[in-house]
Amino acid sequence: MNGGKPVAQPVARPVPQPIPQPIPVPIPVVPVPVRSLVDGAEQALHNWLAAGRYRQGDRLPPEHEVAAMLGVSRGTLRSALRRLEQGGEIVRRQGSGTFVGRTAAASALDERLERL
Repeated sequence: MNGGKPVAQPVARPVPQPIPQPIPVPIPVVPVPVRSLVDGAEQALHNWLAAGRYRQGDRLPPEHEVAAMLGVSRGTLRSALRRLEQGGEIVRRQGSGTFVGRTAAASALDERLERL
């Protein structure tokens, strides 16, 4: 003994274990279709016309009103209207306005009438 003093015993410390690393697993990337504002405005207008609110030849509200209803700029609306015009769903006449052309609902009705 050391003069009556207790001798300190070494403390057994645990040996640090390596932290297991996660195994990298490839995650498949699925592309999410991105819809532009023009795409959304076009679809909204298409649905609006197909709902039967307007008949063929009816005049639509002015561009600024429709743009405000859809929450888009007039430029975005004009691009959407251009697409609908190319598809024949609307007819645009400078100085007169935008008019309903053939609608999807009217086309389906015409097809059924032709079958009779």
